[in-house]
Amino acid sequence: SEAAMAAAAEAAAAEAGQGCSSASDDADSDAGEGADGTGGITGLLGASPRLGTGLARRQWAAFASGIGLRLSEEEMEERARRRRLASDAARGASARAERLGRISAGVEAWATATQESLSPLHAWVARSRAALQVAAARIWPDCTVEVYGSWAAGLQAHHSDVDLLVRGAEPGSCAGGMVGALRELAALLGGEEWISQPTLVSARMPLIKAFAPLPPHLAPLPRSGRLALDISLDDGGHAGASSTAFTKDVLLPSLPALRPLVLVLKSLLASRGLSDGYTGGLTGYAIVLMA
Repeated sequence: SEAAMAAAAEAAAAEAGQGCSSASDDADSDAGEGADGTGGITGLLGASPRLGTGLARRQWAAFASGIGLRLSEEEMEERARRRRLASDAARGASARAERLGRISAGVEAWATATQESLSPLHAWVARSRAALQVAAARIWPDCTVEVYGSWAAGLQAHHSDVDLLVRGAEPGSCAGGMVGALRELAALLGGEEWISQPTLVSARMPLIKAFAPLPPHLAPLPRSGRLALDISLDDGGHAGASSTAFTKDVLLPSLPALRPLVLVLKSLLASRGLSDGYTGGLTGYAIVLMA
């Protein structure tokens, strides 16, 4: 019928129109690739109205997929590199910690053995203090003698002198002041059997250096084979006793590693001839503060 024929013609015309539209879209999309044949990235980016077309969508998806794959590979490589660095650092830190642990244990064992070997000398330190007390009382009847420094603080080594302080000597009342009082005491000690070679040493803080002979079985313990004595007088400004109390009561209890470290430094300086403050070296308290 005429109506059927008209409907068929109208359907054919519509189909032809759709085909033309699709061809036009594909042509426009191909034109967007650019004349240089490089894949049309510039055309894709510069022709946003055409991104909805099929070819443009496929090209953009392929481009984005390639970038994403490359970024993912670089990220994986960077993560692997960081893991390697972290693993190397952990192994290095573990090796350093193990090495330091061995050194620390060795130093502590050596320090303990050193002080245990010197324990028999404590009785002779006490005897020297008592003998000096008796001798000094002949000049200053009300004086007292005390041990300070390394032997009092528990930081003595094989080369450590015994520091003895005479309190109540009143050197200011003696002719010649401090030096005169020490000279008088040195002359008195020169006639004592328990001490040898008392020598006055003039310095900022003058003192008497002397030696106490030891029995044969103890002589090998000190480096000199004798117990070295440093005798000083308290004139009111002597800080030896207070610094010893600070070291013994405050520093050592709060810093357990201080004792072995100080003993190592003392031994090192003694081996270089730098353990005596009166000859240009470091005093025991200076070593404590440095440590």
